[in-house]
Amino acid sequence: MTISLTANARIPLTAGAHASALDAFNARTVLSADSFVNLPTPVLEAQITELAGHLNAGNHRFLVMVAEFDRRGGWAAWMMKSCAHWLNWKCGISLNAARER
Repeated sequence: MTISLTANARIPLTAGAHASALDAFNARTVLSADSFVNLPTPVLEAQITELAGHLNAGNHRFLVMVAEFDRRGGWAAWMMKSCAHWLNWKCGISLNAARER
């Protein structure tokens, strides 16, 4: 199994191995608009939709974790008014967006 990072960079995974986001970040090449110029459109489309799926899965995990953090009142230990204020401070999310989450 491999994790595709760009059209040209791949990280091999052995059985039972786990690649962290940091490993993937460190292993990938620097991406720019030029990185995708020579990709056939169907390949570019497939990479966009695959990445969208990963982003959605990550966002779901983030929201589940925030809900549990809020349920525990973890933000109160930092003397914050609310979980939204904590998200604004620690995660750089605007207060309006944090309230929606």
